[in-house]
Amino acid sequence: MNYSKSVTNMEKNFFSKADPFQKSSKYESKSRMVLPPPNITGKLHIGHALNAFVQDLKVRYERSFNNNKISWIPGTDHAGIATQIMVEKLLLESNIKKEDLGREKFLEKVWEWKEKYQDNIYDQLKKLGLELDWDQAKFTMDEDVQEAVSEAFCKFYKSGLIFKDNRIVHWDTKMQTAISDLEVRNEEVTGYMYYIKYYFENSLSEDSPKNTTEEPISENFVTVATTRPETMFGDKAIAVNPNDERYKNLIGRSAYIPMTDIKIPIISDERCDMEKGSGAVKITPAHDFLDFEIGKDHDLEVQNIIDKYGKLSGDSVPKSLQNIDRLEARKKIIKELKDKELLVKEEKIKHIIPHGDRSGSILEPMATKQWFLDMDSMASEAKEDIQNIAVFPQNYIKIFNHWMNNIQPWCISRQIWWGHQIPVWYFDDNHIYDLEKYNSYKKHGTNYLTSDYGQINKDNEQFSKNANLNHEFLNQVNFEKRFIVAKDIESARKIAKDIGIKNDSLTQETDVLDTWFSSALWPLVNSKEINSIFTNSLNQELNQKSTQELSKGLDPKNEEYPNECIITGSDILFFWVARMIMFCKFFSKKIPFKQIYLHGLVQDSFGKKMSKSKNNAMDPLDIIAEEGIDVLRYALLSSSVPGKNVKFGKQNIEKSRHFCIKIWNVFKFIKSNCSELFDVNIHTPENMEDNLKSGESSQTHDSQEIKKQNIPQEESSYNLPENLHPWNSFIVLKISDIRKTILDFISEWKIHEASNEIYKLIWEDFCSLYIEGCKSMLNSEHSMETKIVITESFKELIRILNPFMPVLSTEIFSLMENINPQTKAYNSNLTNKPCNTSCSFDSILDSILKKKSQKENQENETLIKSKTLDYIKEITEITDSIRYCKGVLGIENSIIYHVNIKQDHVGENIIQGSKSHLESNVEKDEVFYNIIEKLSGFKIHPSKEPKNDMTPYPLQQGVLYINFLDKDLNKLKNKIKKEKEKSYQDLSDAERKIENKQFIENAPTEIKEEIKERIAKLKQIVDNFDKVELMWSK
Repeated sequence: MNYSKSVTNMEKNFFSKADPFQKSSKYESKSRMVLPPPNITGKLHIGHALNAFVQDLKVRYERSFNNNKISWIPGTDHAGIATQIMVEKLLLESNIKKEDLGREKFLEKVWEWKEKYQDNIYDQLKKLGLELDWDQAKFTMDEDVQEAVSEAFCKFYKSGLIFKDNRIVHWDTKMQTAISDLEVRNEEVTGYMYYIKYYFENSLSEDSPKNTTEEPISENFVTVATTRPETMFGDKAIAVNPNDERYKNLIGRSAYIPMTDIKIPIISDERCDMEKGSGAVKITPAHDFLDFEIGKDHDLEVQNIIDKYGKLSGDSVPKSLQNIDRLEARKKIIKELKDKELLVKEEKIKHIIPHGDRSGSILEPMATKQWFLDMDSMASEAKEDIQNIAVFPQNYIKIFNHWMNNIQPWCISRQIWWGHQIPVWYFDDNHIYDLEKYNSYKKHGTNYLTSDYGQINKDNEQFSKNANLNHEFLNQVNFEKRFIVAKDIESARKIAKDIGIKNDSLTQETDVLDTWFSSALWPLVNSKEINSIFTNSLNQELNQKSTQELSKGLDPKNEEYPNECIITGSDILFFWVARMIMFCKFFSKKIPFKQIYLHGLVQDSFGKKMSKSKNNAMDPLDIIAEEGIDVLRYALLSSSVPGKNVKFGKQNIEKSRHFCIKIWNVFKFIKSNCSELFDVNIHTPENMEDNLKSGESSQTHDSQEIKKQNIPQEESSYNLPENLHPWNSFIVLKISDIRKTILDFISEWKIHEASNEIYKLIWEDFCSLYIEGCKSMLNSEHSMETKIVITESFKELIRILNPFMPVLSTEIFSLMENINPQTKAYNSNLTNKPCNTSCSFDSILDSILKKKSQKENQENETLIKSKTLDYIKEITEITDSIRYCKGVLGIENSIIYHVNIKQDHVGENIIQGSKSHLESNVEKDEVFYNIIEKLSGFKIHPSKEPKNDMTPYPLQQGVLYINFLDKDLNKLKNKIKKEKEKSYQDLSDAERKIENKQFIENAPTEIKEEIKERIAKLKQIVDNFDKVELMWSK
């Protein structure tokens, strides 16, 4: 039966009851963190779950271990293009197009969609069990956000950074809008390179006898290679590399575009690749990004011959091809070129074709009038800012700086209806009511600006003042292009009236802003104080300050900004994180967050992208319904390496499920065997015990063999001994050490390593080793001491586990928090005698270490840890040796004898026949051997002398005497020899690989770590073989 069915009641309790880990309302610090807003377009995917779980772990860790309360703000993104596509599809089911409704009615439909699907997203997030501050949830189209976005646009414009220009962009012919680079999906496809004859001016006409040579040049034509013959009607030049000897004599000549009488020049440009195609390329500035740049440098005309629907149009296009889709037109053009013998050849190639990520359509590079944001100055500052942000992993700083060094103006306008409508209002000369005033402003306003996009010419500022003009808004008016930039219609109308324009004649820009524009302000719009920079909801003091004054910086006592950190996928470092850094620094004068953690994408177990079409997608909510929140959560956290894609499949789920079952079984064991420490009745969730029987149950938790002891306690109290038994000291010290390691890993964002450490600590150290050995301790004089140590140690493990498994840890902790042993723990910090104190894990730790002065603490701690470690090492060495011998050689079901010696390596001397060290024999207590018996399954007896009738097995300090099943020594020796040779070969191969410099430089970190672990294991195996061979050397 699935584990999730067992934890149904756990999750009910988790969502309905108070969190026992969150009792304190007094925190040393408070901070803020924002959830990357998911789109309102549908369901959460497995990547959303990973991102949310990493953030939730951060929140719980900071609260429990750093006393830092993080307010974690949820929200959703309006996702302009993606949402509009979904709503249009919905309307088409009723045969309604958005144009049938008009903009206003269509937007009403989108808002209806938002209300429905935002609630769906929030419901899904809540099912993940996240500690979000729902009272502060934000939407990127909330009224205050819209106002902030408009103010940001205006400020950028007034600072000379926003401008409108005719530039080439990726155009989605299906959506009929420009799209951002992030929304481009490049696909490698099979296509053709077409080699086409362009006849020179004054050469033979196309109707004359044809030259059939495939040479790129003849006396009559030059051969131009292209993958897009349909764009040739927009050609403005043929370009060749000036260093290409084949074409030097052609530079300056002219040639005709095939199928037309349009003549174009042949120019030289070093950006032409001499090795690609024929070396001669057609330059179509309106329909190719590189061609646009070359055309700009050579002052070539930019002429669109493809319309917004992807159809050929324009005077230069033959009538027979007009209004035909560009891909269909290509076929007709190739046929006609062949018929006229203008096509030299077709060459099959692999090349990259851009597709719209949302629409799936082939994108068209197209020159259109768009709004752009100049990023250069902000990018330069961002390169300095990134040095003051802790980035995990650090190698992304280099990638970040590469992007900043190559940044281009950002096309921020989109030709859709859903989104932040650009706050620009157009006017025309027909609506001037005061011509004299208008002309005066136009004359001085034009001089007032150094460009057509708002930058002030300081030399003319005083001139404008002397002309008795209101210069405060002049950098918001573009007289040449006739528009006003203002945050809202009221502000625009006021400016219009002041310059002599009828204020009821203004028309707002129809374009909306790229979704990433508003997303770049996400940390700011989620900070109450910074909102005052953008909004009108200011208190009296703030109302007296200008926006410029407010943007000089925030109150240093502000706990909301900068944010604690941002956690997101590495794939949007540039598109979102970098823009947040630039935008937020521009407006607040501070970096928006202290840390950046980048995780990879979640892929299937074969490293393939998950998708419904491939039938390899994993729905996080389906997994939760089947397995429970904690199973999915731990599976994802333990698999995620910073910056690396996550290979995720059923094996991850299974490992996590078994871990959850193991932890619950430990709790059942403690509850059963330490029941006198629980002062309340413990009720397990309904059917938990029955359901868990079908899961992985451990022999360690078989409590039937342990006799419950009712040790009398005076007034329900118990005196912890001054010196705990080493077995109990060991687990307390072990948890203390690994706790620090785990918390350090979390603080360094090595969450996968922290996950693995707590897995090993609970599964291997606590369950397989400590609990198993405790079965003998619970039937000894150390019984009550052991029960207290087991209980408090497990509670501490659960506290450490909480950020990784909040549901299971909360259930267990709530059932154990009322354990009240009222022990008298020894703590020499207070007195040299036992005293009444709370028996917490840390108080037990202090009593073990006998903390006094700092110097004495260090000396005591080192000595105590050393003694405890020696004790445990002896137990584990003997246990491991017995297990090894049993697994490799086979042991008779008989008693094993142990000769214990103080000095190291004397076991070898005893095997060789020397008895000089036997006087150093040190007897161990009965508990020592009882623990080994529980761990190994064999009865161990101490011995003061060798057993000549048994086979000796050397230890670090002593010898084991064992009877093996197979008495044929030669057969055993041959078996060991073969296995040893294989292990040596495997070790040699692994060491050779790890010593290879090229491998070290290029191999992923996790692969190198795996090899290092393999080398350590192989060395241990080889060492064991050496010991076995030593047994037969006497």
